[in-house]
Amino acid sequence: MGGKIVRASTNTDSKTTAKLRLPDIKAEERKKTERANPALTNVKTFSDALAVLERRIKNAVRLRLGARRDNFDNIRRIKATWPGIEEMLLRDLNTDGILD
Repeated sequence: MGGKIVRASTNTDSKTTAKLRLPDIKAEERKKTERANPALTNVKTFSDALAVLERRIKNAVRLRLGARRDNFDNIRRIKATWPGIEEMLLRDLNTDGILD
């Protein structure tokens, strides 16, 4: 959640019970992330996240010009190698759609 790995206990030894509780744990962690960073509350698709990233890159005072250019080049490469990524929901992202 929020780009970080989360470890949480389901408080059970039963695999089936743990599977049933997992969606609730994910939802709670997602709410925590949204409360901690309200700017990301409306970020649902990759293009939304990309807009936030591009804004941060443009407004980063301490970022060198070369680093800024490299960041935008990486964004361009991602768009070129992953057709349709901008319309994808963030929760649906996986490596299946990447072109080799």
